[in-house]
Amino acid sequence: MSNIEIRIIPTLFDNYVFVVHDPKANVTVCIDPGDDPMIADTVKKWGWSITHILVTHAHYDHVDGIPDLVDEFNCEVYGSHHDYGVIPRCDFRVHVDDVLQFGSLKFKVLDASGHTAHQIAYYMESEAALFAGDALFSMGCGRLNGGTAAQSYRTLTKISTFPKVTKIYFTHEYTQANAKFALSVDGDNEDLQARAVEVDQMRKNGEITVPVTLGLELKTNPFLRCNSEQNFAKLRRLKDKF
Repeated sequence: MSNIEIRIIPTLFDNYVFVVHDPKANVTVCIDPGDDPMIADTVKKWGWSITHILVTHAHYDHVDGIPDLVDEFNCEVYGSHHDYGVIPRCDFRVHVDDVLQFGSLKFKVLDASGHTAHQIAYYMESEAALFAGDALFSMGCGRLNGGTAAQSYRTLTKISTFPKVTKIYFTHEYTQANAKFALSVDGDNEDLQARAVEVDQMRKNGEITVPVTLGLELKTNPFLRCNSEQNFAKLRRLKDKF
């Protein structure tokens, strides 16, 4: 049984930061930290020290916390070679298909472009965990903010082939709003109807909706259920106006 721990820190307005810890090697990886002192405070309360930071893309709410964390923990920062010049304090440029290993933690770098032109994601096969940044949300996907519909469709098509037990760690609490849109385009979907009710109850109880399994997303996420790039682009335009 794995001793690896994955914990979630809610930050800013609706962001999530993910912290992955290997107790044997005393390694702690932080993914996509926005500018929020809660990250350092929380990690220190757990008795951990951040050793590495992984970045999926260079939007401010994913990187602005890096300088303070580097100053606090003297950690290393990894990001796409395409974004190297805009990620604060970035030490290491990574490429698609690289495998990063810190202690027993192994992260494979994936092309997750679409939301941005060069977004990447990190996959931990040992934990069946995909840290998707803003490429994929529960019942939604990231809007095209520098990337293209073709890129996003290709990314989601690739993710859809992963094992159904894969846990998707997405970085914004958009699930309730996404469910409303999903129902507007796939209202007869009984799995989606049940999921929307479940999410409403979770949020009412103050629960977060991350992670979610890929298997559930394949049943309920209209963007994963598209059968062509053309249909995906049309759906993305509808969501932008919803």
